[in-house]
Amino acid sequence: MKKFIAVLNTIHTVKEFIEDIIEKVVSKVKKEEPRQKSRSGLVLGVLGLIFAPLFPLVTYALSATGMALSSGGKTRRKSKSGIALNTVALAFAAINSVIAIVIAVMHYNGKKIPLIDRD
Repeated sequence: MKKFIAVLNTIHTVKEFIEDIIEKVVSKVKKEEPRQKSRSGLVLGVLGLIFAPLFPLVTYALSATGMALSSGGKTRRKSKSGIALNTVALAFAAINSVIAIVIAVMHYNGKKIPLIDRD
């Protein structure tokens, strides 16, 4: 039970961290011009790619925001690049999440995990 409460506290802390990041990004972007929105979407796409392997929850928050910003930008090249980077980051984070869920279910059911458990 203590482990479950610790996991819930960790999830709550991560949720607050992500909400703070989104709030800061959105408040800064609301003041920006459409050209800067394209650039912001591109930067969030790069950050999403960086966080995708270890922190998919952060990637979901950053890349969803980046996708919205990139689609509203005026600069075509940066908008398309931002949309592409954010899409790749979201896909990579989704694959990472699915793999983590499969490993957790296998571990819960007592099955051996091929690359982790060794005889």
